[in-house]
Amino acid sequence: MIAVPFYEIQNSAYRSELFICSFKILNNPMGRRHWKIKAVSDELSIQRLTDSLNISPILARLLVLRDIKTFNQAKQFFRPSIESLHDPFLLDQMESATTRVITALTENQKICIYGDYDVDGTCATALLYMFLKELDANVEFYIPRRLEEGYGISTTAIDIVKEKGTQLMIAVDCGITAITETDYANKLGIDVIICDHHQPKDDIPKAFAVLDPLKPGCNYPFKYLSGAGVAFKLAQGLCERIGNADFL
Repeated sequence: MIAVPFYEIQNSAYRSELFICSFKILNNPMGRRHWKIKAVSDELSIQRLTDSLNISPILARLLVLRDIKTFNQAKQFFRPSIESLHDPFLLDQMESATTRVITALTENQKICIYGDYDVDGTCATALLYMFLKELDANVEFYIPRRLEEGYGISTTAIDIVKEKGTQLMIAVDCGITAITETDYANKLGIDVIICDHHQPKDDIPKAFAVLDPLKPGCNYPFKYLSGAGVAFKLAQGLCERIGNADFL
């Protein structure tokens, strides 16, 4: 018998991975698969949610499994708002990051968004590039070529963005392990801001600012942001610092 471990649904309305149910698959001699549905301890909460929202008991059960048991909790889950987001300055070094970007904006310094070629990386690059363009930033972007450069920041790419006059490089969806590369950029006079969501190693790059919810000492309460999510938080922080929160 081979068992696939249960996918445990997190008790948080903010969890991005929304599994339909927790399950395990058992391979028996007949080759059949048996689905084990996760039980709900409080059946009354399902009925209350079914009645208050006028939804099916199945949908109500899925919500309760996510610890969503009241009308207001369900409203926030289905109709989230900008106002319900966490404070971007709970991300460690967000103050330094926003201050440096604002300096680049006011002095018309060349900014390069250094992205990645996967879906998250291209979304993060596009999001931050278009956002800064709307602020009339002197901004370009760089996405490494998969076959020639591989993943993440490289010294070759840093040389290229340096030749373009880059003074501030914002790495999105990468950079948390780019210790040597960040040191190289510093030597060339390029300030680096890292917006990443991957697990850091023992050492953190000596960048101007490192935004990563998984970084030790970071008190941001939601640890499952994507790379585009971290880039969005930088945009959110900038909107607050320039006094135009509605621009977000």
